[in-house]
Amino acid sequence: MNGILFWLISFIFPALLTGIALKLYSKHSLKREAIIIHAGLLVSIVVSQISILAIGSVFLVEVTPLSILCFALSIGFGYFLLRDFGVFYGLSALLQQLALISSASLLFSYYFTWPVIFLLVPIFAFGHGIGDRFWYVRVLILILWGIGAILLFLLTGDLLLVAAIHTFFGTLLIRSSLFYQNRKAALDSLSSKS
Repeated sequence: MNGILFWLISFIFPALLTGIALKLYSKHSLKREAIIIHAGLLVSIVVSQISILAIGSVFLVEVTPLSILCFALSIGFGYFLLRDFGVFYGLSALLQQLALISSASLLFSYYFTWPVIFLLVPIFAFGHGIGDRFWYVRVLILILWGIGAILLFLLTGDLLLVAAIHTFFGTLLIRSSLFYQNRKAALDSLSSKS
């Protein structure tokens, strides 16, 4: 199989299924939307990891005590600024980075850095939604972060460090209302019984 086929199977197909499921099943339910999005991330991670093994490659991740501390502190920072939503966001950031880095690691078996970034980052950025207030600023920030996340992982191999930075700066952007303008409704929805 070539890299494009793996990209389609491990990244595009889960993204399309997630988008379809969101259109069909998440109307007026932020809790259901969160479940669908994170299920899509998990599918992408599992398919990428299976594909990495199938081609005889290895997913190399370095985890250090410092990166564990940084990630824990970023979750604590998220809790301090956003309460329960900050903790949820930190765990979501870890899943997002694992999905992005898993797909990137798979594609690095076939392509150099910039083609991999070109194949993944636009989907990552535009997958966060467009159309509401500040969407164009958000997409620009996410494109820059997607590039930075992949490059930082290439330099360090440390997934938790990348997730910690994602959580820290994402928390600040959420707190400033640039991301998740309606975080109170999202938190209420996520913590409700329905």
